[in-house]
Amino acid sequence: MGLDDNAGYTIDPSEREQMGWISPSAVSSNTQINLHDYVNTGEMIKINLGNSNYLYVANHQFTNLFDKANGNYDSPGIYITKKTNSGYGSENGHIRQLSAKGNYDWQYMGKFQNPWGGDPNSKISAWKIESENPMGIGFLDQINVPNTNKWEFQHIYYNDDGNLVNDGSIHRCWGLYDDVFDETQEKNMLSKYTNPSIMAYGGTYDHYAIEVASENNGTYTINVYTTSQSIIDDLPPFRPMNIELTVTSRNHPQISWDANTEPDKDGYYVYRNENGGSWQQIAYTVRPYYTDNEVNTANQHDDIGYCVKAKDTSNKLSSYSHDVHVQGLMPKLGSELPALAASVPDKFRLLQNHPNPFNPTTTIAYDLPEAGFVKLTVFNVRGQLVKTLVNDYFEAGSYKTRFSGRNLPSGIYLYKISVNGSNQIKRMLLIK
Repeated sequence: MGLDDNAGYTIDPSEREQMGWISPSAVSSNTQINLHDYVNTGEMIKINLGNSNYLYVANHQFTNLFDKANGNYDSPGIYITKKTNSGYGSENGHIRQLSAKGNYDWQYMGKFQNPWGGDPNSKISAWKIESENPMGIGFLDQINVPNTNKWEFQHIYYNDDGNLVNDGSIHRCWGLYDDVFDETQEKNMLSKYTNPSIMAYGGTYDHYAIEVASENNGTYTINVYTTSQSIIDDLPPFRPMNIELTVTSRNHPQISWDANTEPDKDGYYVYRNENGGSWQQIAYTVRPYYTDNEVNTANQHDDIGYCVKAKDTSNKLSSYSHDVHVQGLMPKLGSELPALAASVPDKFRLLQNHPNPFNPTTTIAYDLPEAGFVKLTVFNVRGQLVKTLVNDYFEAGSYKTRFSGRNLPSGIYLYKISVNGSNQIKRMLLIK
């Protein structure tokens, strides 16, 4: 199987089988298999997806000279190829390498002056990723070059900043040469819920899944799941896909993403960072969108990033989604959502604010022995609502948030927390 017109590679498992050199049996039950280097041992996994569609899983370590036909094609890991019932020579192809980085729809941006030298009159074509598409269209990650009959991958593309990026030359390819599956969480699963989907390009059996469990000195441990229930019980959710960022009419960032399709999905954790710092959890939501009312984009002072993790009903977490960014102003005091502590408290508590008395800011802490919807509010002594500090769902843990009385008169204020039908109230004193 060749990556382009001028490169040849070690014959892949499906072609070895077609030549009659091997007679593998398709996996039909949940199993764990250790795969050593394919070229040196011939070890591989075959999975029947129905309707004459098969997956072949092989470990390429590129320790054998016959596996080094092209210097660019030397990323060790798990290579998964799909043999379909389509014929050779068609756009749909016959054998495809699945990319652990996923399938994407591309937007053609037109032809542009070559910014990297060469013929000053030459023009290059450029594309931009439009959206993730787990089921794929045509060849994997390949682009229909306008006015030609060729299907090619274009390594020159527009990035999210609107700049042309030169990542190499044009190839007629079966997938990106470094898109191998491995033990890292972002690239270790293939199922009906992942990108790419195990059902991309054909097949009728959607109850199969592959997990790259671990790696040890070039040997990979592979888990194969053959029932829908085992996929739900044993695999975490896939990372949320197609995350996008818009700005509301009140200048607050709003992020949205495709809802996960796993039947046991529970919700999503939202994370934020400031100027490239560490990710901090700021919210939990059961909806595939979130508005950050704490950040104001009218003042473009900081680079604010967002990403999301999915959680299932067994508390398994996905890897991080892709991140999106906006320029805005981070809150320094006031309505900050709380941060999780390391341990789970034994009882529900609303703690006394500290310091108390205070001027003008103080910290309010509380403990949640179980998950629930938290509402934390501040009132004056006449019972009038002054501010809602927290109004969202949180997991069990210890939390804290800051309150500012900068624009309030001195006096006694009450703060009240409501969680799962339980309420607690305490007093605090603002002295200016």
